[in-house]
Amino acid sequence: ILGGERPATTDRSDASATGYWSPYSERYDPELAELALGHPVRTPAVLAPQSIAGTTERGLILAPGCGDNAATHIALDTRPGDLVISVGTSTTVSMRTDEPTRDVTGTVDTMADARDGFIPIFVMLNGARVLSATARMLGLSLERLDRLAAEAPSDADGVLFVPYLDGERNPPAPWASGSFAGLSRHAMTPATIARAVVLGLGCAIADAADTLARAHGAPARVLLVGGGARARSLRQALADLMGRPIQWPEHHEHAAFGAAWQAAWSLTGARPEWDPPPVVVSAPA
Repeated sequence: ILGGERPATTDRSDASATGYWSPYSERYDPELAELALGHPVRTPAVLAPQSIAGTTERGLILAPGCGDNAATHIALDTRPGDLVISVGTSTTVSMRTDEPTRDVTGTVDTMADARDGFIPIFVMLNGARVLSATARMLGLSLERLDRLAAEAPSDADGVLFVPYLDGERNPPAPWASGSFAGLSRHAMTPATIARAVVLGLGCAIADAADTLARAHGAPARVLLVGGGARARSLRQALADLMGRPIQWPEHHEHAAFGAAWQAAWSLTGARPEWDPPPVVVSAPA
């Protein structure tokens, strides 16, 4: 333990991810925690983002920390209404809001952020691995796959792709698999297959964004991060499917940048005045 023997601590974002800390009341529900774990539990204190969680034996300050999605929102300096799409191993779509989401269906997870707001989030299992698996199947590099998808007919010659290669969490279908439909001899080309895969992943993301928009209104900005964001074809497909510009911040370690921002806040006691990263914009065609 870095800080030695001391009371356990956490932050709002990680606490809200447990399922038994309520973002509505900003406190734990002991009965729900016991129901989930099968025994009474001692819960860690939830610290404000700029707090000092402890110190090491050498006197180094420990900050509370936060979850990766919350840290990414910090790095991007999001404001209420900003939508962040992260296409990594899995895909998350989250919106910074002033109020928590009350979704009785469980489709949207209401998370607190690491500041003073909320990041309702839609989580999917399938992300950039869909692109890498397709590149492997076609014997292509990811760069070549991206170029082919951008050059192919915009409708993939009618080929449809369901991107549930690892099952799916949202919609809840762990038994699901991926599939192609609408194949024809004319459409059986690497470019058309590449385009169909990009569109399939893009449609799943756009549907998640629509789910959040129904609860909180149209997004003010849409920011795309993660390894999959490097695919120009995906950025353009999302701009076309969503009918709005997609902003791609230039650097890629956003969660690490946000964690450093929070650590600096704890160290200095003042919110850092760091400029958010510059962006590349893909506009709807």
